[in-house]
Amino acid sequence: MTVAFNTPILLLVFNRPETTAVVLKKLSEIRPKDLFVVSDGPRKNNSADVELCERVKGMIDLVDWPCTVHKNYSETNLGCRNRVSSGISWFFDNVEQGIILEDDCVPDISFFPYCEELLLKFKDDDRIGHIGGTNPISELCDGKYNIYYSKHNNIWGWASWRRAWKDYDVDMRHWPEIRETEMFAQLFSRKQDKLQWYRAFDQVYRKELDTWDYQWTFACWLSGRLSVLPRRNLVSNIGFGVGATHTSNTFNGFANLKVFPFTFPIKYPPWLLRDYQCDKKREIKESIDSNRLLLLIRRLASIVFSLANRCTFRN
Repeated sequence: MTVAFNTPILLLVFNRPETTAVVLKKLSEIRPKDLFVVSDGPRKNNSADVELCERVKGMIDLVDWPCTVHKNYSETNLGCRNRVSSGISWFFDNVEQGIILEDDCVPDISFFPYCEELLLKFKDDDRIGHIGGTNPISELCDGKYNIYYSKHNNIWGWASWRRAWKDYDVDMRHWPEIRETEMFAQLFSRKQDKLQWYRAFDQVYRKELDTWDYQWTFACWLSGRLSVLPRRNLVSNIGFGVGATHTSNTFNGFANLKVFPFTFPIKYPPWLLRDYQCDKKREIKESIDSNRLLLLIRRLASIVFSLANRCTFRN
């Protein structure tokens, strides 16, 4: 793709030059006319962060296609919750609609025209709040139409509108009232899924979890908006491992997902209803992956305990 890409793109960066380089290379293939960049500052008393953050900023300065680069850099470390949420708000203060990528989320090139068409298609349709590029259950989600509607707003490569983001509340002030009435209960097919989400919302509300994305899910659910997702995955998160904020577990079933080129034209379902079956399959996969990790941790703990006992016995 040599023609400059018209839809504004927001790139969220921090201290990961290696993954940032991969994402920037992908962006150079579409040459966006407007690139917005949000960066958090180095963590306190962390000299490695100082160097790495500067390296990332230097890479942004080397963008060499005809492009207006809009920068929003924090000198101090605000953390994931406040830096990302304030950065996206700044983005939508400047644009009506756009695409958001994190520094470790690498899309197939077809992700960009996919988002652009859907942003235009649903621009004034308030039933849709989010366009996602990630689908962790590609192998389980076949269908006649190459997109579907979901309650899940996957944030590893996504797009949205100012009209939807205006309902975002980083503090989730309505959560205690909603929790008491259990208004979200009908969204969950299994009790364990409901408990997991309610527990996460509790932690975010109490500021025990430094993140911004649960609040976005909460905002979409609170407004009754659905997400558009591709049947086959378009974005891979390559950032799992050491140095990640929330994705340090390399055994996660969502890590390094295979990407597939989107096959145009977009085949729109003749209805705008949530695909309950695909959502349920995703939730079951998440539960299985979580249980596998727990079993692995238990096995490793058992091995360590056994080795410790042998060493004690020999001494």
